[in-house]
Amino acid sequence: MRCIVPVALALTALLSGCAPSATVASPTRPPGVALTPQWDTYHLDATRSGDDTGEPSFLHLHGAWTAGPLDGALYAEPLLDGDNVIVATEDDSVYDFDAVSGRQLWRVTLGTPRTSNFPCGDIKPLGITGTPVIDGGSLYVLAEVEDTPGVYRFHLAKLKPSNGTTLYNRDVTPRGMDVNAEQERSALGVSDGNVIITWGGLDGDCGSYHGYLETVSESSGVEVAQWNDTERDNQGGMWAPSGPAVDAAGNIYVTTGNGSTSDIKQYDDGDSVLEFSPSLSLMSFFAPGPPAAWPALNAADLDLGSVGPALLPNGLLFAIGKGGRGYLLKQSGLPGNSNPGGGDSANAPVCATSGGGAFSGMAASGDTVFVPCAGGVTALKIDSAQSFHMEWHSTSGSSAPIIAGGLVWTLSLFGGRALYGLNPSTGSVAVTLTLPSTSAHFATPSSGGGRLFVGAGDLLVAFASE
Repeated sequence: MRCIVPVALALTALLSGCAPSATVASPTRPPGVALTPQWDTYHLDATRSGDDTGEPSFLHLHGAWTAGPLDGALYAEPLLDGDNVIVATEDDSVYDFDAVSGRQLWRVTLGTPRTSNFPCGDIKPLGITGTPVIDGGSLYVLAEVEDTPGVYRFHLAKLKPSNGTTLYNRDVTPRGMDVNAEQERSALGVSDGNVIITWGGLDGDCGSYHGYLETVSESSGVEVAQWNDTERDNQGGMWAPSGPAVDAAGNIYVTTGNGSTSDIKQYDDGDSVLEFSPSLSLMSFFAPGPPAAWPALNAADLDLGSVGPALLPNGLLFAIGKGGRGYLLKQSGLPGNSNPGGGDSANAPVCATSGGGAFSGMAASGDTVFVPCAGGVTALKIDSAQSFHMEWHSTSGSSAPIIAGGLVWTLSLFGGRALYGLNPSTGSVAVTLTLPSTSAHFATPSSGGGRLFVGAGDLLVAFASE
């Protein structure tokens, strides 16, 4: 740990090189509104719904404050803990700001990020990429760090959200992992008192890597269980930014990227939806069948795992990936058929209207799923346990939508300076907000307390309702 910076020590911090960020304050909360007090995890809850029903109308937002520049880029989603908004950077720092005024409250740096020896990849430096999680009053953050010169490891830190006190910062690198070929891009989750962490490869699929899944005890920071796919071959990364989804029983659902085999007789858990018990026993799985069977997805690098699964009401699950075909499944017992695959309740092309596939994370409200296709957000209506259809498609925005203040909020998948608020019934643009800097790949906003928060490069921006 390099520094913790309370605002009261601003002058000392400036002299030591750990300066607080410049902000423009907005001092008041919207009065008389029951506001969402917590955004503890990626897209608000364990199902990854992104559906915040506790905000006032966001039709008329204004810029409340901007914090930064911070010490690195913001890929992780901002989290809200009461009056605190917490962000993590690729320089391995965690910052906390007053959600109302934008005043920096503390900063903790968890180590030195990875800056060299990249065989491939598109995020440099590599520090904290996956969205942290708050559970039981503690904040859990996964950071890639340079332990010794040229040696990289993954550390899980447990912090107090109120003041940044570090309770532990421990090496949780999975056994057998080639760290040079892996990165942790997915959001963290929690199940049964454990933190859930997943890993995949670097952009470009270089080197020898697998999709790793690990649980770590929240109380001790010690590994509880570990699992990896593609044991007989390679790849199969678990890299979707939305990360694992968790049901009410604590069962864990992940999607995987392409494995390196295209032999239908050698199923390797690639391009699949996998269901695990809290102890990481593989309970059931779904591998796509014709007309886009998993061996073809493997061969064409069309990762089903480019988007994490969305758990829906009535025990349903929706999955989609780079191939742009959506799959409706039942959570209770995925079909478990790998040759030729299939067994879903329904499947259909979803992103065909705009071309390209889907990336990042979905949002869901009731029987409507908002899908981040590369060419724009697509709204799907779940008709029954056996069917769905497209309601609308928007060409404005394309990344990891959330629902807040009566609108669907989305950025551009591969970075941009516009944040769009879409009408959830029609997809028409109701609000366009301009960011002061370009957002990162697959960025997503969060909300709470009558405000909308979004990372824009190395800046954190807050918008408030009137």
